[in-house]
Amino acid sequence: MDEEEKMSNLAKAMIAILDSPENDDTELALLAAKHDLDIPIPRTYEEAIDDPNYGPQWKEAIWEEINSLVANGTWKEELRLEHANLVSTKWVFTVKGNPDGTLERFKARLVARGFLQVYGEDYTDTFAPTVRMDTLRIFLALVAAEDLECNHFDIKNAFTKSTLKERIFLSKPKGVPVRDGYVLRVLRSLYGLKQSARDWNLLCRDYLLEIGFKQSLADPCLFTVPGTKIIILVYVDDILFAAPSTTEVAWFDSKLSQRFKTKNLGGISKVLGIRITRDRKNKTIYLDQEQYLDSVLNRFGIPAGKHKSKKIPLSDYSQLRPAGPEDIRVNETLYQQMIGCLMYAIVHTRPDIAFTLGKLSQHLKDPVEHHMSALKNLMRYLRSTITYRLKYTIHGNPLLVMHSDAD
Repeated sequence: MDEEEKMSNLAKAMIAILDSPENDDTELALLAAKHDLDIPIPRTYEEAIDDPNYGPQWKEAIWEEINSLVANGTWKEELRLEHANLVSTKWVFTVKGNPDGTLERFKARLVARGFLQVYGEDYTDTFAPTVRMDTLRIFLALVAAEDLECNHFDIKNAFTKSTLKERIFLSKPKGVPVRDGYVLRVLRSLYGLKQSARDWNLLCRDYLLEIGFKQSLADPCLFTVPGTKIIILVYVDDILFAAPSTTEVAWFDSKLSQRFKTKNLGGISKVLGIRITRDRKNKTIYLDQEQYLDSVLNRFGIPAGKHKSKKIPLSDYSQLRPAGPEDIRVNETLYQQMIGCLMYAIVHTRPDIAFTLGKLSQHLKDPVEHHMSALKNLMRYLRSTITYRLKYTIHGNPLLVMHSDAD
């Protein structure tokens, strides 16, 4: 899992929480990627550097981030202006895992508390598109059917590649040496700032158009090269590249490296927390979220080997009835967290639980015992079917068949 997928997932999810004045360390910690590594994720800078077991690793990750930001010219020291709006920062930590769940490295990221920005003073437009999940699935289906090469590219510190148009000042970040009486003026977009995702997206889009790509009208994160089978998807700082040959992969790698500091992660194996398994001989691709679901089920008390097996998501409608005055209420926040975590799996790889979870979502504001019981049964079903995965392959005539509702 990479970067904010790294925040499991998702850069957009992390930014949304950072932009909320109600955000706290607990919420940020929940965004951190979960692996079967038994490594506690620090919630603060002090907690990281003072960790009795992993303090040296977290310190190394912090300095790697600081050095990268400095080398990229992300800020410069300026004397503090009397009425300047100061934006504070915080450190967010996670561990980056390999597709098999083993540890790759420790990751630290310095992010701005964007909710302290003032509209019209240090930001205006903020919207940036993210790839649609149906686009991602069709992309992978085509990769399987056409037996395309498919590589995963990561842009290191992508947001800091774009230059800020607004004047934004940071108060001294923890761990960053700043002279007394000085603040940091941000010169390049920093993770957490409201305009960062938009600035990066526009920069990336303009460069792709410059080197010959055409942006899709259906999904602004999908780009193609006219007259070829080259397709790319852009998801924040992750780029998926598909083409018929390794020659075209090398061409794109060269072009991307000319403009950004990139890392070719090789053949696609994991994206947005989804494990990608290829069987090229049979032109088949499998998608699953076993690692993600395992962490969710462990978190909510449905560990492996200690649950009642369930073969279907829902037995009947009796547990879906509205709450009555005589029903016992349950923890609303916990219920909402459980629903939210499973929603992520629905969107990507588990459409089999969509109906049940959709019905249970109708009771988010007033859940009672029979709703919670149905939700736990659904989780037992997921534990029993945790190895289920989507399969994209080719049967007979290699045509893409699409179905749509009448409207």
